[in-house]
Parts: sequence; structure tokens; C-alpha cells
Amino acid sequence: MRAARPRRRFLGLTATMVSAALSAILAFTVGTAAPAAAATRTVNDIGPVVSSLELNKGYEISRDCGFTGVPQANVIGVLWLFCDTAVSPTGQRVWGTTAGTAQAFTAPSQSLFGDFTDASGNNVVQFIPNPSGFSCGGTLAAWASGIASIPTSSPNPLLIIPYVVMCLNGTNTRPLALRIVDYDYTTNTFSNDSPVGGTGIFTGNPLADNRILGSPVVYNGSLYFYTGLCTSSAFGDCSAGTAQVAKVTLGSTPFAAYNASNQSGGHRWLDPRNYTFSTLAATSGGFTPITPASFDVHRYPAFSGSPFVAIEQDDIGGNITVFSSSSPTGPFTPRFTAAVPCNSTTGDGGLCRAYIGHPESSTSSKLMLSYFQPSDSHGNGHVRTAWIPWS
Repeated sequence: MRAARPRRRFLGLTATMVSAALSAILAFTVGTAAPAAAATRTVNDIGPVVSSLELNKGYEISRDCGFTGVPQANVIGVLWLFCDTAVSPTGQRVWGTTAGTAQAFTAPSQSLFGDFTDASGNNVVQFIPNPSGFSCGGTLAAWASGIASIPTSSPNPLLIIPYVVMCLNGTNTRPLALRIVDYDYTTNTFSNDSPVGGTGIFTGNPLADNRILGSPVVYNGSLYFYTGLCTSSAFGDCSAGTAQVAKVTLGSTPFAAYNASNQSGGHRWLDPRNYTFSTLAATSGGFTPITPASFDVHRYPAFSGSPFVAIEQDDIGGNITVFSSSSPTGPFTPRFTAAVPCNSTTGDGGLCRAYIGHPESSTSSKLMLSYFQPSDSHGNGHVRTAWIPWS
């Protein structure tokens, strides 16, 4: 029996070191209509995200979360990023992010994808390297909190990946830092990993919730990150919370803004009343109402008006609310609710979670999403895909 999966909070989900000139969270408020007043849509389940190892070698691979991104030069399809991954019957366990590539898929059909493996082709490998400079006292893990394509003058397919450095240490499991790294598809290499001690990236032990950012969105020369903050919870359900978005203007190179040490180049946290360079002073106007057990935001070019869409996990029973906005900073209004056919278990799989949208696979009429199904893989859990009618 494999070790129990730690309970995780998804950033941006899914889903931070303070420098002198610190960034700003831009709080936003949605309309006052309650999610219950929104229309209810049917979720059309597709099935597990199955890889070539599972199909060709008969492996059973339990994967957590499931982000996708398409590089600027789409040469080999979609990049999938997963979190903790366990393989049966080999007994392999990867703490951190794993990855695979697939041909682009469109709901309701899905293409097989290939895992990133070691030289033998039999073992999945950790994708994002663990950064140096952290003292953990347990197992260090790099958990991706999203992925986005960055426009560049180069034809190289550059992707930006925010990730959370986690210390997995039994009952003292905690986030330690938010970092951001470039990934080049063509060379399978990482660069510009924001260093410990650098500006614009956050650290803490544990890291404060409002500094755990995900759902990167590039729009009009700026990069946005989002987080949902639960302020009241019981038995795994969130009954109240807020949503926030951080914004930074991209420089002449994708990381010029992150590496800058002055106020004009670094992150900004935007208070609803005025700009501030103190994260403690930044407040949230709130999402009314919002119950973000997890939170995911993307821009969907396939939908009319190319709206920004937020998927909120409302509870541990598969209920979600989908919001939309014409602006990355809102206001966001409830569009519809839905119930994903998700089954909690008492095994390693645990609770229903990780509702993540996939704009590159969505069509003008269908919202593609993935979610973690705890009852799959004999109760160890697996990522599945589904679609919901957009209109």
C-alpha cells in the first residue's frame, strides 16, 4: 500500500518572498447575484487522462491536479502538468510535478499522451527541479500552480510556470515559497527560475495564503495571477472567502519585470483604495458570494467575447460555480453552476478537488475542464476530463 496523499490546497488555484518594492494584489468584486441564482448545467464526463505507460505497459498511475498549456510555437501539442504521482505495480512515487505531452484534443474526444520518463522509458520523472536553498526537515516538492504561454520575439515555445515549494513533513506539511520558471519546449530546459533572495517572489514558513498564486494569464502586455482565499471552513467545505488577483507588467523580456528591483518594474499589490507596496496593507473587495475551496481562472478565446472564466470549487461533493468577466480584474458574475460526478473515498484518493479549465481544448460551445476523481484507480484517484455546455 502506498503512502497516503497529503491534503493539498489547489491554487489559482490549484495553487512568496517579500522584497522592498513589492507587488500588489488587485482586489475585485463581482455582482451580487448568488451562485444559486445561476443556471445549472450538465457535466459530460469523458474519462481518465490516460498515458501511453498506462495503455501499453498496464500501469495504473494515480495523478493529482492537471494543468495544460500550449506554447507559442505549437510543435508537439499540449503540455500536461500533474502534481503528486504514484505508479502501480512498480511502487514508484514522485513528490512534485510530473508532465506529459499530447496532441491537442477537443471535447468530447481526447488523445493519448506520452509521459516524461527516464532513459529506460519505464519510470515517470519529476518535471520541475526542486530549487536549492530551502531547509525543510521533510520531503521537498515543487507543485505547479498553472502554466501560460508568453509572447516573445523568438520562435521558441516559451512557457511560464509558477510553482509552490512545499515541505511535506507529516502533520507539519506547509508551503515555503512561490517561484516562477521559464520552460522551453524545444530544448526541454528551464531558465530564469526566480532565485531565493530575488525580488518579486514570496517566501515564508509557512507561506501566507494570499501569496500562493496560480492561474497565470497573459493579457495586453501584463501577467495576472489569481488566488481564492477561504476564510471560513468546516469538514473540508469552504463557506466563505475572497478572491484576489496580482498583476505585473511584462518587460522587454518575460522576466524583466520579476528581476527588477524598483517599484516601476516589480510586482504591485493594488489596494482597492490606493497603491501600496506592503502586502499586509493590501485588502480584498471580495467575491460576493464566494466559497473557494479551490479557484481557477483562464481566458477563453473560443468563447464569444473571449471572456475570462473562473471555476470555483464550492464544496467537497463535486459542486462548482462558473463565473465570467470581460476583464481579467472583473467584475466577475456567476454564469452557471454544475455538479461533477465525483466520488469521495476513504482511501488514498481522499476528496474531490482540482477543477481546472482548459481553454486550448474548449470550443465555442463547450467548456473543457479536468478534475480529480478519488474513486478511480482502486481508490487512489486519477485526473479525468469532462465538458460543460457553454451556452
